[in-house]
Amino acid sequence: MLVEDLAPKQVVAARNSYGGTGFEQVKQAIAEAKVIVGE
Repeated sequence: MLVEDLAPKQVVAARNSYGGTGFEQVKQAIAEAKVIVGE
């Protein structure tokens, strides 16, 4: 359904390209930053 596809969580989750702002990409970027910082 269109309304469900446009729900904020669904919209963010769809942004899964490299360097994107989707949940998985942000988690990956944080993990990489922690390695660089040495945390």
